[in-house]
Amino acid sequence: KAKAKAKAKAKEYDYSGLEKGMKCSAFSEAEGKFFPAEIVVVSTGKGKASTPVKIHWVGYTNASDEWVGGDAMKCKGLKLKKTEGASAPGGMPAAARRLLLVKPKVEAPLDTGFRPLVLGKRAYLEATKECTDKLEWALVRTDGCGTYSLPVFDAKHKDVRASSYLAGVLIQEMIWQRSASELFLCGPKRICEAVKKAYSKGGAYEFEVLSMPNVCGHADKAFVVTIVEKPEDLPKAKDTPQVCGKDASGCRLAFDLGKSDIK
Repeated sequence: KAKAKAKAKAKEYDYSGLEKGMKCSAFSEAEGKFFPAEIVVVSTGKGKASTPVKIHWVGYTNASDEWVGGDAMKCKGLKLKKTEGASAPGGMPAAARRLLLVKPKVEAPLDTGFRPLVLGKRAYLEATKECTDKLEWALVRTDGCGTYSLPVFDAKHKDVRASSYLAGVLIQEMIWQRSASELFLCGPKRICEAVKKAYSKGGAYEFEVLSMPNVCGHADKAFVVTIVEKPEDLPKAKDTPQVCGKDASGCRLAFDLGKSDIK
């Protein structure tokens, strides 16, 4: 007897990151493709549960405005809701959202949901100024080593996940600034283990873990994360001067570190 196939569960969207004026793309059923649009309002009423976002088509009159749902939108602030009991790799914990998402005084016109890393870091350091625990790390590369020390919340503090999240973001930024073949960690066990998990296959920073061996020129050697007990066991900081070429003719390559937005 054939078993009935289970119906695929409909996607559930988190609209909390959407704001009025935010740029997006919306799907036009008449044209069968996405077009530029702008969010007019996000409804929280039950009557609009399936299509809670009113959008305005760029270049058209308000008479053409439509109510759409997450399946018909592409927008940076639109996220899928987590399945109960599951943890999405790279998801921003509530503590991190509360402490690190600082709205700039001058709103970015093309991305109203933009939240600068520098402002989030400043707010975090203010919140942890009385903390005595620190997470220290060293990123080893062929010709040097980058190090950093970040104050962190106590392992039992309600905002401890903000510490592990920010550490992951700052390590990612350093990796793309300087490259790295190994990551050494020293600090509270819970935070070290959370960061190590993030920097492993299947973790939030799997892309960096898989990319760095190629970036560093030894694809046969996997990226390694090591937790040490004492700060003195960490590799020492070492910077090596890099000589840049002076020939400005021909093609040029621009490299984006990709972490101006803390999300």
